[in-house]
Amino acid sequence: MEHISRLILPHVILSTLIVVLRFKPTLNQMQLWKILVPYLFINLIIESTANILEANGKNNLSLYNFGLAYEVLIFLYIFLKIAETERMKIFIRLFIVIFILFFGVNIIFIQGPRIFQTYSYALGCLLMLICSINCLLKNILQTSDLHPLRDFIFWFSIGVLFCYLGNAFYLSLVNKLVSTDKFALKDLSIISLTVNTIMYTLIGAGSICQRKKMT
Repeated sequence: MEHISRLILPHVILSTLIVVLRFKPTLNQMQLWKILVPYLFINLIIESTANILEANGKNNLSLYNFGLAYEVLIFLYIFLKIAETERMKIFIRLFIVIFILFFGVNIIFIQGPRIFQTYSYALGCLLMLICSINCLLKNILQTSDLHPLRDFIFWFSIGVLFCYLGNAFYLSLVNKLVSTDKFALKDLSIISLTVNTIMYTLIGAGSICQRKKMT
């Protein structure tokens, strides 16, 4: 069962990548597509490699730390690209600088590279929640003729919001549970697997729905 659970997320990412490649976006969102495809491909490599390391009894947390920083920065960059106001663009640029500085200080001086960077991820969760909620509100309240369900950004924002909100509780406890209760850790890891699966599924759904007519 544990072996099967390790394989789920890479297969979900691979399926999402195939869907995104199959359903190319409209021209006004092509720039996001060019960011998303490399992100999914690199994340697939990270998850697959991490599973191989874990299966061989090796520490894969350094790799996950890299994946954490990579994902947060990519998502912040996407939100920067879709931000409509200069004020929000300034805030997101500030978020990027703050996260990079905090991640560097945390991994060098505080938590170190051999355990998961829960402090950095907590900051990443906060930034993702701010950006995704802002983006969703803009999308829902917009006066354009584009139906929200046909807007890839709508699906992407919901996926990010759901994922980082769901992961915040689990990842805040992960380092403590590693040394105290590995059974509880395995149970809580189902939460992380579920919300990540939902996020990638929503990204795939957004790629499909943006090509569909909504009445």
